[in-house]
Amino acid sequence: MLKLLIIAAIFWFNPLVSNIDILPDIIGYLLVIKAFSRASYIYGFVDDVYTSAKKMCIITGAKIFSMLLVSSFDPTLSLLMSFCFGLLEVIFGIPFLIKLFNAYSHLASLDNTSVGVSDSRIKTFTIVAFASRLVLAMLPDLTALSLNNALSINADYTYLRFRPLFIGFSVIVALVINIIWLVKYISYLRNAITKDTENKCSFEYSEKTSTKKSVFVAKDNMRAVIFTMLGSVFIFDFTWEHTYVDIFQDFMFPVITALALGYLFFKGIYKLNKMSFLLLGVTVVNIALNIFEIVSNTGYFEKYNLASMLKVSEAESLYFLVCVSAVLSALSLVATCAVIAMVMKSNARTSILEHKDLFSQSDIDYYLKEFDRRTKKNALIVVALSSVYAVENSLMVILKPYAEWMVLVNMVIEIALIISIISFALYIYDEVYKRILTFS
Repeated sequence: MLKLLIIAAIFWFNPLVSNIDILPDIIGYLLVIKAFSRASYIYGFVDDVYTSAKKMCIITGAKIFSMLLVSSFDPTLSLLMSFCFGLLEVIFGIPFLIKLFNAYSHLASLDNTSVGVSDSRIKTFTIVAFASRLVLAMLPDLTALSLNNALSINADYTYLRFRPLFIGFSVIVALVINIIWLVKYISYLRNAITKDTENKCSFEYSEKTSTKKSVFVAKDNMRAVIFTMLGSVFIFDFTWEHTYVDIFQDFMFPVITALALGYLFFKGIYKLNKMSFLLLGVTVVNIALNIFEIVSNTGYFEKYNLASMLKVSEAESLYFLVCVSAVLSALSLVATCAVIAMVMKSNARTSILEHKDLFSQSDIDYYLKEFDRRTKKNALIVVALSSVYAVENSLMVILKPYAEWMVLVNMVIEIALIISIISFALYIYDEVYKRILTFS
């Protein structure tokens, strides 16, 4: 645990330049998740850190992705990205740090280690260093504000020419602050997380593993459901400008769901069955059709625009492939949503039967009947909305040269579909896995 937390700190101390991070912060948060993976099962205060670290992984992962959208020739976009991600990291990062130090204090008390006043001081210093690192990263990008001046046509007559100087200044200041922080933080960690603390965590984990396996089953399944819900976000179309290639590819939804099931399989909770191979099959088909769609869109929009389809015969032939790929991809998404719903229902039903003693306060047969009824209803809503989406998305692509307003309708249906999937997953999350965890 201690080694992983120290390595995580090394990934957090380096200065940032706008959104550019030489040692990606996401690796540090992943290491925290790994360090606390066992302790999160037995201590609620550690589970809070675990959950908060996952949120930071999402934010810092998206931050890395945002680098693809930023050009060195577009300083205003750099400012927008550094400001937005800096704000998100402050909003979610400071609560993460507070929970992290709260966990350190509790863990230190396991072997009667007293961190006392130093705990408060290093926590405050960490928050200050964390915030100043983000502010200093954004500082050079503020020079882009001088471009708002209508007379500032040339960068030589704006504050933008001082950007390299500000970068050098911010990097040096951030480096000094964070080197001091790193030394103090590692010293604090060595006092808070002792060998006795780690041994006690391991002992309690082993004891709980042998006596309350249902806790682990519930928590692991809850994590898998959360990953599936996050995967559903990739259904939303986020089109790359001028190419009409969707950055959020639909195939990521079944891929993430399959990885979540793989995680459960690795944990020994999930057993492979026909539904597993069916999910694998629709995932492969989805990937293939999405690649076909990317190739078709790229092939058309590299040569033509939407208006060309109405004027050039070759463009019309190429656009026909775009329409075919869109229709096939939309249909595969309907099949994917249906299969994922069936897999989630099947796995949840198995969990109910395996832990029926935790549902003893109610008639298990009646509970299963009610569970089947509700999941069937929610699954039908998901399939129905995915079918509506498939029809509308296909029509949108076919009629886009004539009616681009259909893009807005498509967005509304996509959001409704994502909400229905999340609603379906949340029902299973609350009524099955959270219930098993509560009564374990």
